[in-house]
Amino acid sequence: AMDYIDTTFTTGLLKKEQLDRAIHAAVGLAKRTLNRYYSLTDTSKLYCIAMVLHPCYKLEYFKQAGWMLEWVTTAQNLVCNTFKTSY
Repeated sequence: AMDYIDTTFTTGLLKKEQLDRAIHAAVGLAKRTLNRYYSLTDTSKLYCIAMVLHPCYKLEYFKQAGWMLEWVTTAQNLVCNTFKTSY
């Protein structure tokens, strides 16, 4: 979803010359803010665990996102280790 939003902002809304400059500025600010917070998900253990446990995504989410096999294995181990230490 984030890639779609980013593409829409970059190639769609920001390139339309008929939009007011204030709209361009607001969309640009929104894009920077989304990117800043989205980049934080890479370091979030909870986000990683949630994606692995999500019925629609599981480990396939990371594979489709182009993660290296080592990172996918690390995500899987994170879930297993968290489960073992918490339950």
